[in-house]
Amino acid sequence: MITIIAVGTIKEASLKQLILEYEKRLANAYRVQWVQIPESKKHKANLVGVHEESANILKKIMVDDIVYLCDVEGQSMDSLAFSKLLDQHFSYNQKRLVFVIGGSNGVNEAVKKRARARLSFSKLTFPHQLFRLLLVEQIYRSYTINHNITYHK
Repeated sequence: MITIIAVGTIKEASLKQLILEYEKRLANAYRVQWVQIPESKKHKANLVGVHEESANILKKIMVDDIVYLCDVEGQSMDSLAFSKLLDQHFSYNQKRLVFVIGGSNGVNEAVKKRARARLSFSKLTFPHQLFRLLLVEQIYRSYTINHNITYHK
């Protein structure tokens, strides 16, 4: 199972549909579980809001989880490297794989330290709703790469 912890909700129906489509495609391989963390009401006060959201993220992470933080300042990787990361995890590990998507103001140091690594999917900035679609698409792309299913190119 892959758990994605994300701050906020998806408001766009079209994005929800696309995400559901990739989840259906993944149904035989991985179950994707979404954990939504509410945006802080103290959102305008950056630091207070970030700490509140980060504390709520950490509450959803179990002790044995393997956690990757999606972060523009993280380690850059392409689709092949990401597929290798997933393949290695599911080949050698029974622990829950967790991806964290922080709020628009990021996460605090405690979440960064809890992550095994910080991964960057691009130097571009994406709306958090759209990034959820990008992440689940890359998970599906990784599945197709690892199982020699025509899709990747």
